Amino acid sequence: MDSPKRKISEKLLQFSTNTPIAKSQASHSNDLKLIGTMNISTKLTPTSPIAAVVAVGVVVATLFLERKIRERRKAASEKKSDSERSVKERPKEEPVLVKENDGVQPKTEPFEEQPVESKAPGNKKLLVLISSYSPNIAQKTSQERAMTIIKGLKVRPDQMETIDGANKDNRERRNELFGVSGIRAKYPQFFVVDANDQTKFVADWDGFEMLNEMGTLKETLNLA
Repeated sequence: MDSPKRKISEKLLQFSTNTPIAKSQASHSNDLKLIGTMNISTKLTPTSPIAAVVAVGVVVATLFLERKIRERRKAASEKKSDSERSVKERPKEEPVLVKENDGVQPKTEPFEEQPVESKAPGNKKLLVLISSYSPNIAQKTSQERAMTIIKGLKVRPDQMETIDGANKDNRERRNELFGVSGIRAKYPQFFVVDANDQTKFVADWDGFEMLNEMGTLKETLNLA
């Protein structure tokens, strides 16, 4: 007659091989090899029911872990497939095609000529009012520098007239120029005679020098 310990061992062994998990996993060669390497049959002796329980627990835990590993691998594989599919399904950018003109000339707007601003006619002459009598060095220096600047502008002799205000023969002309500028007894002074023979005041020495430094003197004189 079999002992109670032997019966318990056999029942536990039978339970371990008939569980749903064991049956589902037994179809896989890896699981069969794993179970075979554990040598449950050699370890589960009739006299060790506790060892049998432990062995069954190890088998169940091992199969559970393997199942989790396979599920993770499957999920990773599906995720990779979805990523590759999304890349393949992404629409490609189509190149921009430039259509030829097909011989059709583009419409052009009629060109409208912009009105050209009429430039004022050039002045006939530059008048320089000086004085041969120089009561101070500053006035003499200013007159000499003025002549140097005018020479640098390449003003022709026929475009320039110098009037000596100290000469009594020029007294009447001198006073006329004083009336045009509104400045008396100060030299040198500069005037232009326009196309209509009208005399216009340009500047005294300080203004003349400033125009030269600004680079607008030649434009201001506007000699023809």
